[in-house]
Amino acid sequence: MGVTLGVAVLTVGDRPRELCALLDSAAAQEGDRATVVVLGQGAPLPELPPGVHAVELPENLGIPGGRPAVRSAAARWGG
Repeated sequence: MGVTLGVAVLTVGDRPRELCALLDSAAAQEGDRATVVVLGQGAPLPELPPGVHAVELPENLGIPGGRPAVRSAAARWGG
């Protein structure tokens, strides 16, 4: 049985350069491609690279509220 990896990124949209660097780093990893989900909390997300899934919440729920939302989304997409 193989291992399925997921990358969950929570953002409030205030560090676009760092988000881009993080997504580039995730894409550069060796091995099976991970499911990548970016959760925008109370801010619209920028255009994301192909294969990166986006979820936008209307408000910032913080880590305690964002973690279950991104985990649920990742499970839908196989991560």
